[in-house]
Amino acid sequence: MTQDKRIFRMSESGRCPKALTYQYLNYPRAEAPAWLTSSAREGKLHELWILDQLRADGIAIYGEQTFLELVTDLFILQGHPDAYENDHGIERLAECKSLSQNEYQRWMSQGLDGFPSWAAQITCYMEATGLPLRLVVKNRNTGTIHGLDPRDTGYFFHEPPRDFADIVTRLNNVAECLMNNEVYAGVDYDPDALECKRCPFTAHCVPPPPVLAEDQERQLFAAVENYRTGKGLVERGSDMVDHAKSVLRLYAEAAPTRMLTFDDLTAKVYSVRMTTYPKAEVEAVLDKDTLARIAKVSERVDIRITDKRGAGASDD
Repeated sequence: MTQDKRIFRMSESGRCPKALTYQYLNYPRAEAPAWLTSSAREGKLHELWILDQLRADGIAIYGEQTFLELVTDLFILQGHPDAYENDHGIERLAECKSLSQNEYQRWMSQGLDGFPSWAAQITCYMEATGLPLRLVVKNRNTGTIHGLDPRDTGYFFHEPPRDFADIVTRLNNVAECLMNNEVYAGVDYDPDALECKRCPFTAHCVPPPPVLAEDQERQLFAAVENYRTGKGLVERGSDMVDHAKSVLRLYAEAAPTRMLTFDDLTAKVYSVRMTTYPKAEVEAVLDKDTLARIAKVSERVDIRITDKRGAGASDD
């Protein structure tokens, strides 16, 4: 019977299956940062404004947050798309997203590959209604919007962007884990993955620290403390240097020689010419054998440090 089945939200259908099991098994979760809550509220307002812009273009908007449901053997998917639209006779779903500047840049470089939860959510909406979908994406910082103009063809979906069967398979695995009161075991913590960095259940996924002798533990604590202190000093120093450079450049550019000497320091403004070749265009012109012959490949071993208490990751 359907009332005995697990209910998942379409908006979470693309989430990490391990995180979903933590969520529905009521594992303790980290408190959401204040900026995230504020950003979500602001995003809702922008989404309403986007719908108003569609109306201003003569597009009929209706059925906002209409309830959708998909029933499978093991679970039920429920969702609420932003709206339905009638675009001069063309029936579609309309889904609106608003992003901060950093997230917008990530969207422009990665598209749905960088936002797998969007891809799954859109797929579920289209599967439930059988309708095409318009995705509108807005940069909250600049007001730039994609998806209003029909020429933004990449924002109009006639086919779901993901295979719905794959979504069902993944959620079946989650549902079976929940029935057995088990955490999904098929995903490992990845400190480089954005989803892991933002996950409220990271504490349950991070590998336990090694068992060390007392002197080794002291050495590691000291190294971590030195890393955090030093990184903070480097960042503050970088800001100071950047500010000083901007002031010195103003004075150097104003000088006839485009050079300033003051207090034994010389600042000289000069032109730098760089030549670059677009990777995609070069690959389109040259064949694979030629590319392999002229390619210069070097390898090195780096260390990537991801500090949950700090500003992020760095390569050293």
